[in-house]
Amino acid sequence: LENEESAVYLNADTGEVIIMVSESGLKYTDIARQIGISRQYLSLLMRYDLTPENRNKILKAIRELKEERGGVSEE
Repeated sequence: LENEESAVYLNADTGEVIIMVSESGLKYTDIARQIGISRQYLSLLMRYDLTPENRNKILKAIRELKEERGGVSEE
């Protein structure tokens, strides 16, 4: 990147969530709906370090949606 100061750096938690969403085949729209927020707001949250509360909400939504679709929970 030419201007590294303007780059958005993802922390490990955010990267973990992105990988989980990708591997699950879920859509961010579905996750946002499960949490009760808009897809745009979820996208905004994912641009920065996730708070433990937001991270847990997102991971819980992923687990619930996977279970609804017949996936196996990782807990």
